[in-house]
Amino acid sequence: MSPSQVVAERIERLAQKSPEELTNPEALKLARELGPLASWLLKPEVLEKARLELAAYGWPTEEISQYRKPYLPDGPGACWVVAVRKDTCYPALRDSIVLPLRWQEGLSEKPPILPEGLQEVADEVVRELKASRAIAESDQWELHPASDNLFDPGLPFLKGDYSSAWAPLAGALILAANKGKPDHKVWATGAWDRQAGVTRVEGIKEKLAVANEFHATQFFVPASCFEEARQWVRENNWPIEIKTFERSTPRPHEALRPYKLQLRVPASRSDPPEERAATYLDISSDHERRKYYLDCILEDLANELRNQFSKEPEKLQCRYFITIVSDSPELIYLMHFVFRPRKSLILYTQESQSNRRNESYPKLAAEVEEWLKSPEVQEQLGSSQPRVEAFPDGDLEELVPRFRSLVDELLQGDDPRSLVIDVTPGKKIMSIAWTLAAPKGARLVYVDSKFAPAARKPQPFTERLTIFSLDTLSNNDSSV
Repeated sequence: MSPSQVVAERIERLAQKSPEELTNPEALKLARELGPLASWLLKPEVLEKARLELAAYGWPTEEISQYRKPYLPDGPGACWVVAVRKDTCYPALRDSIVLPLRWQEGLSEKPPILPEGLQEVADEVVRELKASRAIAESDQWELHPASDNLFDPGLPFLKGDYSSAWAPLAGALILAANKGKPDHKVWATGAWDRQAGVTRVEGIKEKLAVANEFHATQFFVPASCFEEARQWVRENNWPIEIKTFERSTPRPHEALRPYKLQLRVPASRSDPPEERAATYLDISSDHERRKYYLDCILEDLANELRNQFSKEPEKLQCRYFITIVSDSPELIYLMHFVFRPRKSLILYTQESQSNRRNESYPKLAAEVEEWLKSPEVQEQLGSSQPRVEAFPDGDLEELVPRFRSLVDELLQGDDPRSLVIDVTPGKKIMSIAWTLAAPKGARLVYVDSKFAPAARKPQPFTERLTIFSLDTLSNNDSSV
């Protein structure tokens, strides 16, 4: 018999005793034999006896605290699954077990040690997400224990059916691939069926009970388990909101979308730009997305763009600025922080029965005006004077004279070299019209960036500016 088998047998003998039967020394022995897994597997009463035994011998607080309720893993790739034990011969163990895990990019030399059955589910998750293009085909991901040497393959009570781990593992992997960090208060359970999507699982009550211990506030379940889960929550007065995955969709990314959106912890302003960009693009509400942009992206991105012209600061000198409201009003905020104009003209197309999409532009224009006139922004921009104005759509022959008139009204005879016109937003014909209407010496700016198709938004922190004046363009006086 190998040493690991001897240890496994000792653990089994002790785990077969109930918390009441275990003495304090036995509880401590069982906890030490289990190592870092003890706080995840043992019932709270057993852990308490282990702590009492250590305290009786004067062990330091940090040694005693290892047998308290553990912390869920944190950071990119972190995940956890909850499984219900079907055996009844180990009363010292929890009825439902939380397993702390982590997705890691790249393949390790030695395969990670996971409970029997869990590795198969992890492999299936990777295959399904690659097949559905939820993650890149070229990416290599492995599921690991959250800490080294956590799982002993010789322990029989870790073997079982982990099919319900599919949903939390898949959601966490999509999040990890997009540089996201998980919210410890958002939990999930659900198996996967290629035809039906996320399907029914067992042990809902036990899973909710342990989620409540970890202070979960949201728990995602298959639609077929929704009523059962809600009933258990009501009966036990657990402060958990029950939510479901998208119904009957065989596409993992779509099925998991509600869970994934709640699972992500929004990147803070101190987080790397790519994490903030991923958070921004993942927010489903346009209003909330813009709010996040203003709070966590705008100032840093504006400073980054201004630094692109550190050797040509004159190109950023701007007294007057003109732009058009588009479906991405964030661009207006950004350009105001880049150029810091004294006066700006913000145009939006009038509502039109032939173009129902324009109906949102007046609301967006009002939102932009309110923000630019807020005391905080006024202080940052030096008391700028924004003016929002509607203008009718038209063809090139109509737009050019209309734009020239607007420029004259804004400048009031001032030097046009202090004017910057953003030709990025609006229809292409509008950009052409501005190019033709711009007075000699005025500068045009174009913002190029990567486009995120899923969010239909530019990807923050990929922007590059081109600033040029038509009368000097022939002399190659342009910057990118």
